Amino acid sequence: MFQHIMVPVNLAEKDALARAIEVSCDLAKLYGAPLTMVREP
Repeated sequence: MFQHIMVPVNLAEKDALARAIEVSCDLAKLYGAPLTMVREP
């Protein structure tokens, strides 16, 4: 279903960051898709 997963991350939201990374990594593994994290300025 997914060919590439891009996850925007905001380092000011460290509480939600760990969960977002965990879920996005799980999706990337499930679909065999590359994962790109983009830091907000």
